[in-house]
Amino acid sequence: MVRQLETEGPDGGVSTCLDWAIKRQVFAAHLRKHGFTWEKLEQWTHLTSLLANALASLRPPLPVSVLSAFFIRDERGPLRSVIDQLSNYLAERQLCWNEIDTYFKLRLELFEIDTRFGELGGGGIFELFNNAGALRHNLPGVENIDQAIEDPPAVGRAKLRAAAIREFAHRRAEMGCDWDSIHDFVNDRFLDMSDPWADQAEWHAHPGNVEHSISMHRFIAMREARRQRMQAPHVPSPLRGQ
Repeated sequence: MVRQLETEGPDGGVSTCLDWAIKRQVFAAHLRKHGFTWEKLEQWTHLTSLLANALASLRPPLPVSVLSAFFIRDERGPLRSVIDQLSNYLAERQLCWNEIDTYFKLRLELFEIDTRFGELGGGGIFELFNNAGALRHNLPGVENIDQAIEDPPAVGRAKLRAAAIREFAHRRAEMGCDWDSIHDFVNDRFLDMSDPWADQAEWHAHPGNVEHSISMHRFIAMREARRQRMQAPHVPSPLRGQ
């Protein structure tokens, strides 16, 4: 598998067997649908991070949610000088400020895809691909999967994650779960699980930085996607029309 990844890259044979490589293909298809590339996505992420830091430095500070093409075009806006300074950056990369609304919408959609990829219960993107026979990820000798779902390892962050999910399942509309953290957005804190061998749950206050703002946007996308699925009997795949 490692040799195949080294010789073929992430878009080769591993794109149907490794979860992150499969997800990469889903992301790439959605980017192409909206006229974006990985490079263009990275450029807009860099730009909006600079703008978010500039908003945070204002007195009083403004949230990232105010950013839009209309806000950018305001000649009397509070970030006028910063926006003028970034004009050369945009021109050199053939970007225009009108694309910022598309970028924010696309980012929320990518967050939703990220969440729906591993969703359990029959509606997840991975499960849809798997049921269609599009993947080749099964390994011989791997058994008792159903038991493993209910009984996580007795040590490390897998144990902590399972305990937290059981404890906060009734608050799912207020929580967000990532691979290495669980977010409590009501109490503005997160459970750090970056250490695979952690044996104690350590909650920390959310930092007041750009990464926190991104986490909030991701949580909003997760919550909105969940609300829509609860209201409709079926939600089509984000790859519809590909």
